[in-house]
Amino acid sequence: MKKVKLTRRLTAAFTLIREGKTVADIGTDHAYLPIALVTEGKCKKAYASDVGKGPLERAKENIAQYGFGDKIETVLTDGAAYFDGIADEFVIAGMGGELIYRIISQAPFLKNKEIHMVLQPMTKVPFLREALLKDGFFIEKEALVKEDGKIYTVMSVYFDGVQRSITPLDALVGNVSDAIEDGNAKLMCDLISLLVHDLDNRIYGKREAGEDTSDENTLRRKLTELRSRLNENM
Repeated sequence: MKKVKLTRRLTAAFTLIREGKTVADIGTDHAYLPIALVTEGKCKKAYASDVGKGPLERAKENIAQYGFGDKIETVLTDGAAYFDGIADEFVIAGMGGELIYRIISQAPFLKNKEIHMVLQPMTKVPFLREALLKDGFFIEKEALVKEDGKIYTVMSVYFDGVQRSITPLDALVGNVSDAIEDGNAKLMCDLISLLVHDLDNRIYGKREAGEDTSDENTLRRKLTELRSRLNENM
């Protein structure tokens, strides 16, 4: 059987998913990830869900093409609430960090130590990190990937009920040690450069408005110092 070709973002998500679980792919679009999971035998049962009828029809067509109608069920639904007690592995990928957190916060059953989530925010990554940690989740692993010239973060997340705080620096860059262990120190440096650029724009805007920029300058200094240390060790 021909394997489905996953993007780098979805490949990273595939890698982080636990084997032998029932997977719910929230916002599945074409259902490529559930198809890959079943093809490779990583899961026996999967749900491909989406809020849009159009994407779900494409998902159904792809699932039928691979003959997985008995192993992948499509669900037209908004969020994760439908899967309470059905799935124990959740993928929420390809949407903004604020929307991802809204989906999680509207599904209290996800606060379960037996449930694992793989999250891939397109935007608002620092917000998502901070919100998850404050709400009793912990980020076990982060993976950096570059796709179409952009750098994305993919997170492996569990719940343990411990509320945590995070520094502004860590909220921005995430787990640097994961990037180093994965051989992605250069990619982390590239990400930091982008963050510094965004911070420079913010500093300029606040200066023009006559506002204090001391916090931004401190954060910028910490980012550049971190980038220098990473460059020295590459």
